[in-house]
Amino acid sequence: MHGRVSEVRHTGADVFKGLPFPFSAVRYHSLAADDLPDELEPLAWSDDGVVMGLRHREKPPWGVQFHPESIGSHFGQEILANFRDLALAHHRARRSERAAPYEVHVRRVHMLPDAEEVRRTCLPPTGATFWLDSSAVLPGSTRFSFLGDDRGPLAEYVTYRVADGVGSVRHPDGRTTRTQQSFFTYLEEQLDRRHIPTPPGLAFEFNLGYVGYLGYELVDNLQGLAAIMRTGSRSPTVAISRIAGQYGKPRSSPFETEDSGRQMPSYCGDAVNDPAFDPVARTPQPRRLLTAYECSRLVLDELRRSWSGRPVLERVYTSHELLLLPYERPLVREGARCAYSGSAHFGWIGAGPTAPTWLSRRPCTTPSG
Repeated sequence: MHGRVSEVRHTGADVFKGLPFPFSAVRYHSLAADDLPDELEPLAWSDDGVVMGLRHREKPPWGVQFHPESIGSHFGQEILANFRDLALAHHRARRSERAAPYEVHVRRVHMLPDAEEVRRTCLPPTGATFWLDSSAVLPGSTRFSFLGDDRGPLAEYVTYRVADGVGSVRHPDGRTTRTQQSFFTYLEEQLDRRHIPTPPGLAFEFNLGYVGYLGYELVDNLQGLAAIMRTGSRSPTVAISRIAGQYGKPRSSPFETEDSGRQMPSYCGDAVNDPAFDPVARTPQPRRLLTAYECSRLVLDELRRSWSGRPVLERVYTSHELLLLPYERPLVREGARCAYSGSAHFGWIGAGPTAPTWLSRRPCTTPSG
């Protein structure tokens, strides 16, 4: 039965959910199943009685004996969407059944602690520490401060060499293990293993994860991740990474106070001043804008070289939030057709990347072209 159209009758379950009865599909097979084992359940039949769809009674496989993607088959998109939904539901069920190996301990304090004081008191002055803080104090919008280090028994310090394809994981007891899988594959596996239900009583969905930075050397890995998302979502997916350009950092206060009580203008990013706690270093220096522009140009040029021979949707672009607009405006250039930002392909303004306001309508290859 090669390239013939048949009417498919079905039970309306699983991959055939929501489909009309019957519908037309293109068959392309030389064999037919006429004696199914007990663990397989038929779901659909052709007009001549041949099994056209089935499922396992206990496990998640489903199968069809026709081509849903054929131009001559009807409702192929709906069938594939049902496949996707069944797979996602199975994944969620397995995750909910699996006992979480970790537990989040929550302590509520009836005061608003100062994040800087918490950092000084709880974190060591050396070693791998992090402090993710709200960039500004805005009533109703200011969110959270996340602080931590690598001293805990479950901590990991992960590095990855793109040239070798080897990851290095340093553990709190001093051991170092290596992994030869993709960096993003390792993160995906670890995040899935560490996933926990949202603890009750929290004002946000907290989960375990990693804090760090990615270099533009991971361009090819990002493209592989985009390809996975493109296949899974059936939608055009463009890889956009925050790997350059965000050299302006707003602060909740124009001044910082040292432990000794000495006060200094706040560090506002490399495009503005220097992080050294010194009055000269903290003075805004216009030449830093030129350096920021040059650093952005180098990264954008490197990305453009990676585009060679690739379609538009298979390229990696860079983006960042335009946090200090007075320091972003000098990086804007007038092009032949429009003005564009010289610090990134896409710049956005908003409370977060979930709902950005894009400033670029199309990407520029480099700040100078």
